[in-house]
Amino acid sequence: MMIQSQPHFRMHLHWQISVWLARCGDTGRSVEVERHAEASRQDGVAADCRRCSRELALKTAESFARLGRLEEAEKELQAWDENGRPGAMNDMLWRRHVAALIAVARGDPAGIAEIEAVLAERDRLGLAGAMLWTRLDLAGALIGSDKRRAAEEFRKAGDEAAAAGAATEQHLAELGLRRLGVRTWRRGQARAGENALDRLSDREREIATLIGAGHSNPEIASRLFLSRKTIERHVSNILARTGARNRTELARHLNVSETRPASR
Repeated sequence: MMIQSQPHFRMHLHWQISVWLARCGDTGRSVEVERHAEASRQDGVAADCRRCSRELALKTAESFARLGRLEEAEKELQAWDENGRPGAMNDMLWRRHVAALIAVARGDPAGIAEIEAVLAERDRLGLAGAMLWTRLDLAGALIGSDKRRAAEEFRKAGDEAAAAGAATEQHLAELGLRRLGVRTWRRGQARAGENALDRLSDREREIATLIGAGHSNPEIASRLFLSRKTIERHVSNILARTGARNRTELARHLNVSETRPASR
């Protein structure tokens, strides 16, 4: 970390590495996770930034929870609780998320319900990046009790990650499906002779048709009596499933589909 000389900024680099090593599920790197967490803590002291040091406690709690170091994770959450006023909404949701991970690891079914509640709240707030990890964790938590639903959540996470260009999260979703014995595939351009629109659900096809007719997301939402956020999510999935890079290219797919002879 010699590329960053300022401890205030360097501590963020250390905790990002720590969290991502833990999120990627490599428990064999526990020592490395702890090393970066400790380096970040030392930088926090050097920077004398109470706010960032408090945020570090939340990040370290997540890392330890994902590694199964539950007592240490709980101590970090306690430190976060004690060292300041209630945090911003996003931090409060992460605090609940981490506590739910600990509960799931201890076999408490309330942990799954809490992850579902956090997912719903992040969906309401439009926190797409955090939603991905919530859904991935929900899928993982369901494996022991409901493999079918776990697979559905992994599929949703994979589609959302593909639409957002989040390659790591998409890979983890596909890995989760493979571990369940479910066949996976990557979204992309349609194969030769395949109609890209055949990949869409009836609702997605309806929305794609309206996009092709030149309607905006707000217009589509009003026409179908759906929220704008729901339409935005459908549009992202439509682009990912058809391989279209934008609405113009999607309209081109629609035109090709309309002029293609029906298969016999």
